[in-house]
Amino acid sequence: MPTPSSLHPLIIMCPFPAAGHINPLLEITTHLTTGGFPVFFLCSDPFTDRVRSAGAEPWPNSSGPLTPETIRGQFALPQGHLRWNYQQKHIFLDGAPERHAILERCLASVQERFPEREVVIFNEVLFLGAVPYLLGKTPPGGKKLKVINFHTTVDWTVKEGCAPYGLVLPPAKGEEERREYARLYEELRPAARETVVYANEMMRSLGAREDVEGDFFFSEVTMLADVVLMACSPSLEYPRDDGHDEGQPMIKYIGGLPRGCSDDETEFLSLWKDLEDNERLPLGERSRKRVVFVSQGTANNDEYGELVIPTMEALGSREDLLVVVTLGKRDASLPASVVVPGNAMVVDHVPYHAVLSIADVFVFNGGYGGLMHAVMSGVPMVIAGTAADKGEVAARAEWAGVAVNLRTSTPIATIVRAAVDKVLDDESFKTKAMELKRENEALDALGRIETQIWTICERSG
Repeated sequence: MPTPSSLHPLIIMCPFPAAGHINPLLEITTHLTTGGFPVFFLCSDPFTDRVRSAGAEPWPNSSGPLTPETIRGQFALPQGHLRWNYQQKHIFLDGAPERHAILERCLASVQERFPEREVVIFNEVLFLGAVPYLLGKTPPGGKKLKVINFHTTVDWTVKEGCAPYGLVLPPAKGEEERREYARLYEELRPAARETVVYANEMMRSLGAREDVEGDFFFSEVTMLADVVLMACSPSLEYPRDDGHDEGQPMIKYIGGLPRGCSDDETEFLSLWKDLEDNERLPLGERSRKRVVFVSQGTANNDEYGELVIPTMEALGSREDLLVVVTLGKRDASLPASVVVPGNAMVVDHVPYHAVLSIADVFVFNGGYGGLMHAVMSGVPMVIAGTAADKGEVAARAEWAGVAVNLRTSTPIATIVRAAVDKVLDDESFKTKAMELKRENEALDALGRIETQIWTICERSG
Protein backbone atom coordinates (compact mmCIF):
# COMPACT_ATOMS: atom_id res chain seq x y z
CA MET A 1 0.00 0.00 0.00
CA PRO A 2 1.38 3.46 -0.83
CA THR A 3 2.56 5.51 2.13
CA PRO A 4 1.30 9.05 1.52
CA SER A 5 3.69 11.96 1.81
CA SER A 6 2.24 14.89 3.72
CA LEU A 7 2.54 17.01 0.58
CA HIS A 8 2.04 14.82 -2.47
CA PRO A 9 -1.47 14.40 -3.89
CA LEU A 10 -2.88 10.90 -4.29
CA ILE A 11 -2.93 9.59 -7.88
CA ILE A 12 -5.47 7.11 -9.23
CA MET A 13 -4.31 5.60 -12.54
CA CYS A 14 -7.22 4.74 -14.84
CA PRO A 15 -6.24 2.95 -18.07
CA PHE A 16 -8.47 1.17 -20.53
CA PRO A 17 -7.76 -2.48 -19.58
CA ALA A 18 -5.51 -3.57 -22.45
CA ALA A 19 -1.72 -3.91 -22.64
CA GLY A 20 -1.09 -0.99 -24.99
CA HIS A 21 -3.02 1.31 -22.65
CA ILE A 22 -1.74 -0.06 -19.33
CA ASN A 23 1.99 -0.19 -20.14
CA PRO A 24 2.52 3.58 -20.57
CA LEU A 25 0.74 4.28 -17.31
CA LEU A 26 2.92 1.71 -15.54
CA GLU A 27 6.02 3.55 -16.71
CA ILE A 28 4.57 6.84 -15.45
CA THR A 29 3.60 5.18 -12.16
CA THR A 30 7.16 4.02 -11.51
CA HIS A 31 8.40 7.58 -11.96
CA LEU A 32 5.72 9.05 -9.70
CA THR A 33 6.09 6.57 -6.85
CA THR A 34 9.86 7.03 -6.93
CA GLY A 35 9.21 10.75 -6.53
CA GLY A 36 6.96 10.28 -3.49
CA PHE A 37 3.48 10.23 -5.07
CA PRO A 38 1.14 7.55 -3.67
CA VAL A 39 -0.47 5.77 -6.65
CA PHE A 40 -3.54 3.53 -6.81
CA PHE A 41 -3.69 1.65 -10.12
CA LEU A 42 -6.80 0.12 -11.70
CA CYS A 43 -5.43 -2.95 -13.48
CA SER A 44 -6.48 -6.32 -14.86
CA ASP A 45 -5.14 -9.50 -13.25
CA PRO A 46 -2.09 -10.16 -15.47
CA PHE A 47 -0.65 -6.78 -14.48
CA THR A 48 -1.11 -6.94 -10.70
CA ASP A 49 2.47 -7.97 -9.91
CA ARG A 50 3.88 -5.30 -12.21
CA VAL A 51 1.72 -2.66 -10.53
CA ARG A 52 3.10 -3.68 -7.13
CA SER A 53 6.63 -3.66 -8.53
CA ALA A 54 6.00 -0.09 -9.70
CA GLY A 55 5.23 0.86 -6.11
CA ALA A 56 1.45 1.25 -6.52
CA GLU A 57 -1.59 -0.34 -4.94
CA PRO A 58 -3.49 -2.47 -7.50
CA TRP A 59 -7.27 -2.39 -7.86
CA PRO A 60 -9.11 -4.84 -10.15
CA ASN A 61 -10.15 -3.45 -13.53
CA SER A 62 -12.31 -5.60 -15.78
CA SER A 63 -12.30 -5.45 -19.56
CA GLY A 64 -16.11 -5.32 -19.47
CA PRO A 65 -18.00 -6.54 -22.53
CA LEU A 66 -15.01 -7.06 -24.84
CA THR A 67 -15.56 -10.38 -26.57
CA PRO A 68 -14.26 -11.83 -29.84
CA GLU A 69 -17.68 -11.14 -31.33
CA THR A 70 -17.59 -7.50 -30.26
CA ILE A 71 -14.10 -7.05 -31.64
CA ARG A 72 -14.98 -8.72 -34.95
CA GLY A 73 -18.13 -6.63 -35.24
CA GLN A 74 -16.15 -3.47 -35.94
CA PHE A 75 -14.55 -5.03 -39.00
CA ALA A 76 -17.94 -5.76 -40.56
CA LEU A 77 -18.21 -2.00 -41.08
CA PRO A 78 -16.17 0.06 -43.55
CA GLN A 79 -13.15 1.95 -42.25
CA GLY A 80 -14.18 5.49 -41.33
CA HIS A 81 -16.76 7.11 -39.12
CA LEU A 82 -19.26 4.22 -39.15
CA ARG A 83 -16.63 1.92 -37.70
CA TRP A 84 -15.47 4.62 -35.29
CA ASN A 85 -19.06 5.08 -34.03
CA TYR A 86 -19.29 1.31 -33.43
CA GLN A 87 -15.98 1.32 -31.58
CA GLN A 88 -17.02 4.24 -29.38
CA LYS A 89 -20.25 2.50 -28.39
CA HIS A 90 -19.34 -1.17 -28.14
CA ILE A 91 -15.58 -1.35 -27.62
CA PHE A 92 -15.25 1.53 -25.15
CA LEU A 93 -18.57 2.88 -23.83
CA ASP A 94 -20.26 -0.45 -23.09
CA GLY A 95 -17.58 -1.23 -20.51
CA ALA A 96 -17.76 2.19 -18.87
CA PRO A 97 -20.36 1.33 -16.19
CA GLU A 98 -18.21 -1.49 -14.83
CA ARG A 99 -15.08 0.63 -14.92
CA HIS A 100 -16.94 3.50 -13.23
CA ALA A 101 -18.05 1.16 -10.42
CA ILE A 102 -14.43 0.08 -9.88
CA LEU A 103 -13.24 3.70 -9.79
CA GLU A 104 -16.04 4.62 -7.38
CA ARG A 105 -15.00 1.85 -4.97
CA CYS A 106 -11.35 2.88 -5.19
CA LEU A 107 -12.22 6.54 -4.61
CA ALA A 108 -14.42 5.69 -1.62
CA SER A 109 -11.59 3.70 -0.05
CA VAL A 110 -8.96 6.35 -0.71
CA GLN A 111 -11.14 9.18 0.58
CA GLU A 112 -12.04 7.22 3.72
CA ARG A 113 -8.40 6.45 4.47
CA PHE A 114 -7.02 9.89 3.54
CA PRO A 115 -9.96 12.35 3.84
CA GLU A 116 -7.83 15.51 3.78
CA ARG A 117 -5.75 14.62 0.76
CA GLU A 118 -5.99 15.99 -2.78
CA VAL A 119 -6.90 13.30 -5.34
CA VAL A 120 -5.89 13.41 -9.00
CA ILE A 121 -7.47 11.06 -11.53
CA PHE A 122 -4.85 10.21 -14.16
CA ASN A 123 -7.37 9.21 -16.77
CA GLU A 124 -6.42 7.45 -19.98
CA VAL A 125 -9.11 8.91 -22.25
CA LEU A 126 -10.48 5.55 -23.41
CA PHE A 127 -11.11 4.41 -19.80
CA LEU A 128 -14.38 6.43 -19.68
CA GLY A 129 -15.16 5.41 -16.09
CA ALA A 130 -14.42 8.93 -14.86
CA VAL A 131 -16.80 10.66 -17.27
CA PRO A 132 -19.76 10.85 -14.82
CA TYR A 133 -17.59 12.95 -12.48
CA LEU A 134 -16.66 15.23 -15.38
CA LEU A 135 -20.39 15.65 -16.00
CA GLY A 136 -21.33 16.78 -12.50
CA LYS A 137 -21.63 13.64 -10.40
CA THR A 138 -20.46 14.17 -6.83
CA PRO A 139 -17.57 11.79 -6.08
CA PRO A 140 -17.17 9.88 -2.80
CA GLY A 141 -16.03 12.31 -0.14
CA GLY A 142 -17.79 15.20 -1.85
CA LYS A 143 -14.70 17.04 -3.05
CA LYS A 144 -14.30 18.01 -6.70
CA LEU A 145 -11.70 15.83 -8.37
CA LYS A 146 -8.78 16.96 -10.45
CA VAL A 147 -8.61 15.05 -13.74
CA ILE A 148 -5.75 14.70 -16.21
CA ASN A 149 -6.73 13.21 -19.56
CA PHE A 150 -3.82 11.24 -21.00
CA HIS A 151 -3.73 10.10 -24.62
CA THR A 152 -2.36 6.76 -25.81
CA THR A 153 -3.22 7.52 -29.43
CA VAL A 154 -3.50 10.42 -31.87
CA ASP A 155 -5.42 13.65 -31.22
CA TRP A 156 -9.01 13.02 -32.32
CA THR A 157 -10.51 16.31 -31.21
CA VAL A 158 -12.39 18.40 -33.76
CA LYS A 159 -10.15 21.11 -35.18
CA GLU A 160 -10.44 23.46 -38.10
CA GLY A 161 -8.35 22.59 -41.11
CA CYS A 162 -8.34 18.86 -40.34
CA ALA A 163 -10.68 16.12 -41.51
CA PRO A 164 -12.90 14.16 -39.10
CA TYR A 165 -11.07 11.46 -37.18
CA GLY A 166 -11.23 8.08 -38.91
CA LEU A 167 -11.17 9.34 -42.50
CA VAL A 168 -7.34 9.25 -42.59
CA LEU A 169 -6.88 12.50 -44.50
CA PRO A 170 -3.95 14.93 -44.13
CA PRO A 171 -4.37 18.54 -42.96
CA ALA A 172 -5.98 20.86 -45.49
CA LYS A 173 -3.57 22.54 -47.89
CA GLY A 174 -5.85 25.41 -48.80
CA GLU A 175 -9.28 26.96 -48.47
CA GLU A 176 -10.91 24.49 -50.85
CA GLU A 177 -9.83 21.53 -48.74
CA ARG A 178 -10.84 23.33 -45.56
CA ARG A 179 -14.34 23.80 -46.95
CA GLU A 180 -14.45 20.15 -47.98
CA TYR A 181 -13.45 19.02 -44.48
CA ALA A 182 -16.12 21.27 -42.97
CA ARG A 183 -18.64 19.65 -45.32
CA LEU A 184 -17.51 16.18 -44.18
CA TYR A 185 -18.12 17.15 -40.54
CA GLU A 186 -21.66 18.19 -41.44
CA GLU A 187 -22.23 14.95 -43.33
CA LEU A 188 -21.07 12.84 -40.38
CA ARG A 189 -22.79 14.90 -37.70
CA PRO A 190 -26.14 12.98 -37.52
CA ALA A 191 -24.46 9.57 -37.04
CA ALA A 192 -21.94 11.02 -34.61
CA ARG A 193 -24.76 12.61 -32.63
CA GLU A 194 -26.29 9.14 -32.13
CA THR A 195 -23.15 8.16 -30.24
CA VAL A 196 -23.44 11.27 -28.04
CA VAL A 197 -27.07 10.40 -27.22
CA TYR A 198 -26.03 6.81 -26.46
CA ALA A 199 -23.27 8.07 -24.15
CA ASN A 200 -25.44 10.66 -22.40
CA GLU A 201 -28.11 8.10 -21.56
CA MET A 202 -25.45 5.83 -20.10
CA MET A 203 -23.73 8.57 -18.10
CA ARG A 204 -27.05 9.84 -16.71
CA SER A 205 -27.74 6.29 -15.49
CA LEU A 206 -24.40 6.41 -13.67
CA GLY A 207 -25.23 9.68 -11.89
CA ALA A 208 -24.07 12.38 -14.30
CA ARG A 209 -26.03 15.61 -13.88
CA GLU A 210 -24.98 17.18 -17.18
CA ASP A 211 -24.83 16.00 -20.77
CA VAL A 212 -21.98 15.90 -23.23
CA GLU A 213 -22.51 18.90 -25.48
CA GLY A 214 -21.60 18.93 -29.14
CA ASP A 215 -21.85 16.17 -31.70
CA PHE A 216 -18.52 14.33 -31.54
CA PHE A 217 -18.28 12.35 -28.32
CA PHE A 218 -14.58 11.72 -27.81
CA SER A 219 -13.65 15.21 -28.91
CA GLU A 220 -15.98 16.63 -26.26
CA VAL A 221 -15.04 14.34 -23.33
CA THR A 222 -11.34 14.75 -24.04
CA MET A 223 -11.64 18.48 -23.38
CA LEU A 224 -13.63 18.15 -20.12
CA ALA A 225 -10.55 17.48 -17.97
CA ASP A 226 -8.29 20.01 -16.25
CA VAL A 227 -5.59 19.34 -18.84
CA VAL A 228 -4.99 16.98 -21.78
CA LEU A 229 -1.54 15.41 -22.19
CA MET A 230 -0.35 14.17 -25.58
CA ALA A 231 2.65 11.86 -25.22
CA CYS A 232 4.40 13.10 -28.34
CA SER A 233 5.98 16.27 -29.69
CA PRO A 234 4.02 18.80 -31.80
CA SER A 235 5.83 17.67 -34.97
CA LEU A 236 4.03 14.30 -34.76
CA GLU A 237 0.54 15.76 -34.66
CA TYR A 238 -1.51 17.79 -37.11
CA PRO A 239 -1.38 21.47 -36.12
CA ARG A 240 -4.20 23.23 -34.32
CA ASP A 241 -5.28 26.59 -35.70
CA ASP A 242 -8.48 27.07 -33.73
CA GLY A 243 -7.00 29.02 -30.80
CA HIS A 244 -8.00 26.62 -28.01
CA ASP A 245 -7.52 28.61 -24.78
CA GLU A 246 -4.85 30.72 -26.40
CA GLY A 247 -2.03 31.42 -23.97
CA GLN A 248 -3.09 28.52 -21.70
CA PRO A 249 -3.70 25.67 -24.12
CA MET A 250 -5.76 22.78 -22.85
CA ILE A 251 -3.72 20.27 -24.88
CA LYS A 252 -0.09 19.92 -23.79
CA TYR A 253 2.52 18.11 -25.88
CA ILE A 254 4.81 16.47 -23.35
CA GLY A 255 6.97 14.32 -25.64
CA GLY A 256 7.27 10.55 -25.85
CA LEU A 257 7.90 8.46 -22.76
CA PRO A 258 11.58 7.48 -22.40
CA ARG A 259 12.94 4.19 -23.69
CA GLY A 260 13.34 1.23 -21.38
CA CYS A 261 16.35 -0.18 -19.57
CA SER A 262 19.46 -1.07 -21.57
CA ASP A 263 19.80 -4.36 -19.66
CA ASP A 264 17.05 -5.74 -21.90
CA GLU A 265 19.15 -4.89 -24.95
CA THR A 266 22.19 -6.78 -23.64
CA GLU A 267 20.06 -9.81 -22.79
CA PHE A 268 18.36 -9.69 -26.19
CA LEU A 269 21.58 -9.51 -28.19
CA SER A 270 22.99 -12.52 -26.37
CA LEU A 271 20.14 -14.64 -27.78
CA TRP A 272 21.57 -14.58 -31.30
CA LYS A 273 25.28 -14.63 -32.07
CA ASP A 274 24.72 -13.21 -35.58
CA LEU A 275 23.07 -10.10 -34.17
CA GLU A 276 25.65 -9.68 -31.44
CA ASP A 277 28.53 -10.04 -33.89
CA ASN A 278 26.89 -7.68 -36.37
CA GLU A 279 26.37 -5.02 -33.71
CA ARG A 280 30.07 -5.11 -32.83
CA LEU A 281 31.09 -4.16 -36.37
CA PRO A 282 31.88 -0.45 -36.90
CA LEU A 283 29.22 1.67 -38.56
CA GLY A 284 29.98 1.88 -42.28
CA GLU A 285 31.77 -1.49 -42.33
CA ARG A 286 30.83 -3.22 -45.61
CA SER A 287 30.15 -6.53 -43.91
CA ARG A 288 27.82 -4.97 -41.34
CA LYS A 289 24.22 -5.89 -42.13
CA ARG A 290 21.26 -3.65 -41.59
CA VAL A 291 18.58 -4.82 -39.17
CA VAL A 292 14.85 -4.89 -39.95
CA PHE A 293 12.51 -5.31 -36.97
CA VAL A 294 9.02 -6.71 -37.70
CA SER A 295 5.91 -6.77 -35.50
CA GLN A 296 2.14 -7.05 -35.87
CA GLY A 297 1.66 -5.51 -32.44
CA THR A 298 0.34 -6.91 -29.16
CA ALA A 299 -3.37 -7.10 -30.04
CA ASN A 300 -3.82 -8.10 -33.68
CA ASN A 301 -1.16 -10.79 -33.64
CA ASP A 302 -2.90 -14.03 -34.59
CA GLU A 303 -3.00 -13.63 -38.37
CA TYR A 304 0.71 -13.63 -39.14
CA GLY A 305 -0.08 -13.83 -42.83
CA GLU A 306 -1.07 -10.16 -42.74
CA LEU A 307 2.42 -8.71 -42.25
CA VAL A 308 4.98 -11.01 -40.60
CA ILE A 309 5.00 -13.72 -43.27
CA PRO A 310 4.93 -11.33 -46.27
CA THR A 311 7.85 -9.40 -44.76
CA MET A 312 9.92 -12.56 -44.29
CA GLU A 313 9.09 -13.54 -47.88
CA ALA A 314 10.07 -10.07 -49.08
CA LEU A 315 13.43 -9.95 -47.32
CA GLY A 316 14.36 -13.61 -46.83
CA SER A 317 16.82 -13.73 -49.74
CA ARG A 318 18.67 -10.57 -48.75
CA GLU A 319 22.21 -11.23 -47.60
CA ASP A 320 22.61 -7.56 -46.61
CA LEU A 321 19.82 -7.71 -44.01
CA LEU A 322 19.09 -9.35 -40.67
CA VAL A 323 15.36 -9.66 -39.98
CA VAL A 324 14.09 -9.84 -36.38
CA VAL A 325 10.45 -10.85 -35.90
CA THR A 326 8.47 -10.62 -32.67
CA LEU A 327 5.15 -12.45 -32.52
CA GLY A 328 3.76 -10.09 -29.88
CA LYS A 329 2.89 -12.41 -27.01
CA ARG A 330 4.59 -14.99 -24.86
CA ASP A 331 4.64 -18.61 -26.07
CA ALA A 332 3.36 -17.63 -29.53
CA SER A 333 4.74 -19.51 -32.53
CA LEU A 334 4.40 -19.48 -36.28
CA PRO A 335 2.49 -22.29 -37.99
CA ALA A 336 4.68 -25.32 -38.68
CA SER A 337 4.21 -24.80 -42.42
CA VAL A 338 6.00 -21.41 -42.33
CA VAL A 339 9.62 -21.55 -43.42
CA VAL A 340 11.78 -19.05 -41.54
CA PRO A 341 14.51 -17.67 -43.85
CA GLY A 342 18.14 -18.06 -42.89
CA ASN A 343 18.55 -14.32 -42.29
CA ALA A 344 15.53 -14.13 -39.95
CA MET A 345 15.16 -14.67 -36.21
CA VAL A 346 11.74 -15.17 -34.62
CA VAL A 347 10.96 -14.57 -30.95
CA ASP A 348 7.60 -14.82 -29.20
CA HIS A 349 7.96 -11.64 -27.18
CA VAL A 350 10.67 -9.05 -26.65
CA PRO A 351 10.60 -5.43 -25.41
CA TYR A 352 10.46 -3.17 -28.47
CA HIS A 353 13.23 -0.91 -27.25
CA ALA A 354 15.63 -3.86 -27.01
CA VAL A 355 15.40 -4.47 -30.76
CA LEU A 356 14.92 -0.88 -31.84
CA SER A 357 18.22 -0.01 -30.17
CA ILE A 358 19.95 -1.85 -33.04
CA ALA A 359 17.33 -1.59 -35.82
CA ASP A 360 17.62 0.36 -39.06
CA VAL A 361 13.92 0.16 -39.96
CA PHE A 362 10.77 -0.93 -38.13
CA VAL A 363 8.04 -2.72 -40.11
CA PHE A 364 4.82 -2.82 -38.06
CA ASN A 365 1.05 -2.46 -38.10
CA GLY A 366 0.68 1.11 -36.87
CA GLY A 367 -0.03 0.82 -33.16
CA TYR A 368 0.59 4.12 -31.38
CA GLY A 369 2.88 2.48 -28.84
CA GLY A 370 5.01 1.07 -31.65
CA LEU A 371 5.18 4.48 -33.30
CA MET A 372 6.45 6.17 -30.15
CA HIS A 373 8.93 3.38 -29.38
CA ALA A 374 10.41 3.92 -32.84
CA VAL A 375 10.43 7.70 -32.46
CA MET A 376 12.19 7.51 -29.09
CA SER A 377 14.79 5.21 -30.68
CA GLY A 378 15.29 7.34 -33.80
CA VAL A 379 14.22 4.52 -36.14
CA PRO A 380 12.32 5.18 -39.41
CA MET A 381 9.33 2.99 -40.25
CA VAL A 382 7.26 1.08 -42.77
CA ILE A 383 3.66 0.95 -41.56
CA ALA A 384 0.97 -1.49 -42.72
CA GLY A 385 -2.17 -0.78 -40.72
CA THR A 386 -5.71 0.51 -41.22
CA ALA A 387 -7.82 -0.94 -38.37
CA ALA A 388 -8.82 1.02 -35.24
CA ASP A 389 -6.51 4.06 -34.96
CA LYS A 390 -3.73 2.54 -37.06
CA GLY A 391 -4.60 4.29 -40.30
CA GLU A 392 -4.49 7.66 -38.52
CA VAL A 393 -1.20 6.74 -36.83
CA ALA A 394 0.34 5.73 -40.17
CA ALA A 395 -0.89 8.94 -41.82
CA ARG A 396 0.74 11.11 -39.14
CA ALA A 397 4.03 9.22 -39.33
CA GLU A 398 4.04 9.67 -43.11
CA TRP A 399 3.15 13.37 -42.74
CA ALA A 400 6.00 13.81 -40.25
CA GLY A 401 8.47 12.29 -42.72
CA VAL A 402 9.51 9.25 -40.70
CA ALA A 403 7.61 6.45 -42.44
CA VAL A 404 6.37 4.90 -45.63
CA ASN A 405 2.63 4.32 -45.27
CA LEU A 406 1.47 1.21 -47.14
CA ARG A 407 -2.23 2.08 -46.66
CA THR A 408 -3.17 -1.57 -46.15
CA SER A 409 -3.04 -4.14 -43.36
CA THR A 410 -2.22 -6.96 -45.78
CA PRO A 411 0.60 -5.90 -48.09
CA ILE A 412 2.13 -8.30 -50.59
CA ALA A 413 5.83 -9.12 -50.39
CA THR A 414 6.90 -6.95 -53.34
CA ILE A 415 5.28 -3.87 -51.79
CA VAL A 416 7.00 -4.49 -48.45
CA ARG A 417 10.38 -4.99 -50.15
CA ALA A 418 10.09 -1.74 -52.09
CA ALA A 419 9.07 0.20 -48.96
CA VAL A 420 11.92 -1.17 -46.86
CA ASP A 421 14.40 -0.32 -49.61
CA LYS A 422 12.98 3.20 -49.85
CA VAL A 423 13.47 3.83 -46.14
CA LEU A 424 16.96 2.33 -46.11
CA ASP A 425 18.13 4.13 -49.26
CA ASP A 426 16.64 7.58 -48.60
CA GLU A 427 18.63 9.18 -45.78
CA SER A 428 15.90 11.75 -45.14
CA PHE A 429 13.86 9.18 -43.21
CA LYS A 430 16.68 8.50 -40.74
CA THR A 431 17.52 12.20 -40.50
CA LYS A 432 13.92 13.07 -39.61
CA ALA A 433 13.68 10.16 -37.18
CA MET A 434 16.71 11.44 -35.28
CA GLU A 435 15.31 14.98 -35.25
CA LEU A 436 12.08 13.73 -33.72
CA LYS A 437 13.96 11.63 -31.18
CA ARG A 438 15.88 14.68 -29.97
CA GLU A 439 12.75 16.84 -29.97
CA ASN A 440 10.78 14.36 -27.87
CA GLU A 441 13.61 13.68 -25.44
CA ALA A 442 14.11 17.40 -24.87
CA LEU A 443 10.49 17.81 -23.79
CA ASP A 444 11.03 15.43 -20.81
CA ALA A 445 7.63 13.69 -20.66
CA LEU A 446 7.90 12.34 -17.12
CA GLY A 447 9.05 15.68 -15.73
CA ARG A 448 6.20 17.47 -17.49
CA ILE A 449 3.64 15.02 -16.13
CA GLU A 450 4.83 15.70 -12.59
CA THR A 451 4.70 19.45 -13.25
CA GLN A 452 1.12 19.22 -14.53
CA ILE A 453 0.02 17.31 -11.42
CA TRP A 454 1.37 20.02 -9.14
CA THR A 455 -0.03 22.78 -11.39
CA ILE A 456 -3.62 21.58 -11.34
CA CYS A 457 -3.46 20.95 -7.59
CA GLU A 458 -2.12 24.46 -6.95
CA ARG A 459 -5.08 25.90 -8.85
CA SER A 460 -7.42 24.48 -6.20
CA GLY A 461 -5.19 25.43 -3.28
